[in-house]
Amino acid sequence: MAFSAQKVVSTCEIRAVSYLESTLSKNAGITAHTIADDSIVQKLDLDFVSLGATSNLKTADIFGNAANKLVDYDPQKGFFVLKTNSKPICTPRPGYDYGILLKINPTQFPRRTWIASAGWGEWGTSGAAWYLANKWKEIAEKVQKDQSFVCVIEVRSGQDESASLISMHI
Repeated sequence: MAFSAQKVVSTCEIRAVSYLESTLSKNAGITAHTIADDSIVQKLDLDFVSLGATSNLKTADIFGNAANKLVDYDPQKGFFVLKTNSKPICTPRPGYDYGILLKINPTQFPRRTWIASAGWGEWGTSGAAWYLANKWKEIAEKVQKDQSFVCVIEVRSGQDESASLISMHI
């Protein structure tokens, strides 16, 4: 048996995409398009949800955009940190993974919406996407329409549906 692939997709990204596409088509009547990050890396004038932290080029665009005044990924700490004080976004508990939902309107195209569903580990990424797909109304009630925010999501490893919002920064 042989296996060959130029690029391999992790199962967390497949889970995450299925949550988001299902919710968008069922609840909003929107047809979502799944596109590899490297095929749109040069585009900025679009709305998107990126999946993954350091593995996604569009997430890198969100973290690096001047409109992101909230959170960053610190490779030295191996975790997400607040830009205001460089402190970790939370204190991890054993048996849990953590993700963020970071939403900005980029400085170049302020009418566009960029969202990153990024995890510390794989379950953080897919758990955050599950939370976005299933609890968007709870987030929307706490923010204004074009307001940037970061939600910190805690999820039990192996159980995306356990995802819960543990903090939010605006």
